[in-house]
Amino acid sequence: MSNFALGTPTSPYLRRTTLLSLGFGIAGAALAIAVTPAAPFERTVVELAPPALHDEPRAATITDTVRDDAAPIAVAAPEQTYAIIRIGNETYVKLARVSGPEQPGTDGDDDTAHDADPALPMPKHGKLRGFALATYGGDAVASVDVRDVGAYAAWQGKHLVVGTSCRASVTGFAVAASFVGEPFAVGSWDGEGEPPTFTARDVFEHGEHMLVAKLSTSCTGRFAREVTAPRAAALTEQEATASQVAAARAALVKSHVGRQLSDAWAESGTKLVWDSEVTFTTKLYRHATTGKVFASVHAANEFSCSGNEANLWGLYQVEGEVLVPVVERGLEGITEILEITDVNGDGTPDVIGKGYLGLGTEIQLADGVVADRIDVPYVGCPC
Repeated sequence: MSNFALGTPTSPYLRRTTLLSLGFGIAGAALAIAVTPAAPFERTVVELAPPALHDEPRAATITDTVRDDAAPIAVAAPEQTYAIIRIGNETYVKLARVSGPEQPGTDGDDDTAHDADPALPMPKHGKLRGFALATYGGDAVASVDVRDVGAYAAWQGKHLVVGTSCRASVTGFAVAASFVGEPFAVGSWDGEGEPPTFTARDVFEHGEHMLVAKLSTSCTGRFAREVTAPRAAALTEQEATASQVAAARAALVKSHVGRQLSDAWAESGTKLVWDSEVTFTTKLYRHATTGKVFASVHAANEFSCSGNEANLWGLYQVEGEVLVPVVERGLEGITEILEITDVNGDGTPDVIGKGYLGLGTEIQLADGVVADRIDVPYVGCPC
C-alpha cells in the first residue's frame, strides 16, 4: 500500500468518522501560529536534571564518527533532496510535478525546492495501474520510456542514498498520482446504495501528478540524495527523563511562539488555555556525527472545522543541566512528526511529517524551508 493512503473505512459514515477522529480540519479553523523562521527568539535557559546519556548506538549502516565542530561542514542544498514515494511494492523518488487534467502549469504558490518551477507536460506513458483503490481514492502509476522524460533521462542508472545510508539506483521512470476524496464530490454517485470504488483512471484524473524514478531497492528512508551530494546524518532516539520532558514542555510554553499563541487564543474570546488543550510529544535524540543531544517537543491539538488550533515545534540542545533553544516556531504544513533527521547534514536536526489532513509527507529543514513534499489532494468536505 502507498504511503499516501488512509485506512480503508467500511462505509461512508465510518469513513467520515475516521477522518474526524483523526482530527482533520479545514481552513475555517484559523488562528494557527506560523512564525517566520528568521524571527529572533529569547534565549531561555531551563534548569533540568543531567540527561542520562547512553552509549552511542551502533548500526551496521552508520559509519560516522563524532565530528570535530571546527571542521568544515558540507551542507546539502534543499534542491538536492528528493521525497520518496511508495506505491504498491515499488519505491520511487519524486523528480518533478507533471501537469494533469486539472493542473495546467504551476499553482503559483508552491514553495518547495523542486515544485517552484512550472510543472512538466504530461509525458507519453503506458497503461495505468491502480493500487489501494477504494471508495475514498487510491494510487495510480504508469511507466514512461526513458526517451520521453527529457533531461531526466540522465537519471537512468544514477546512484542514490535513501535516508542516511541505504543505497539504490534508478532503474526506470513513471508518472504517478494519488488522490483521496468523497465519491459524490468527483463522480456521479448520488449517495444511494454502496459508493463505487475509484478506478486507476479516476485517481489519475483527480490526483497530483509526478514524474518519478523507480529505485532498485526498497529502502525505508523518506528522502533521497545523489551519492555525490553531502549526506544526511541520522539521529538516534534516547530515553528521556521525566524532568527533561517537563523542562522541554515548559520551554516551549514560555517561548515567544508560545506567548503569541496564548495571545491569539485570548483575542478569539475563548477562555481555554492552549497548553492545557494540546498533546505534547517530547523525544530526545543524539546526533550520530556530532554526539550532541537534542530535545524535540511538538505541541498540537486535533484539527476541527471550527475553533482554535495549536501546532508548535521546539528544538533544544541539551547542555549539561540546561536546554538551549535551537528552533521555536509554528509547524505549518506538518500535522504529525514522523522523523527527526539531519536532512541537510549541517548538524541541526530537521523534521519530516505528514501533510494536510495527514496525507502525503513534507520535509522541512530546521528553519522551516521546505526541501520537498508529496502533495495528496483531498476532494470533498472532511467535516
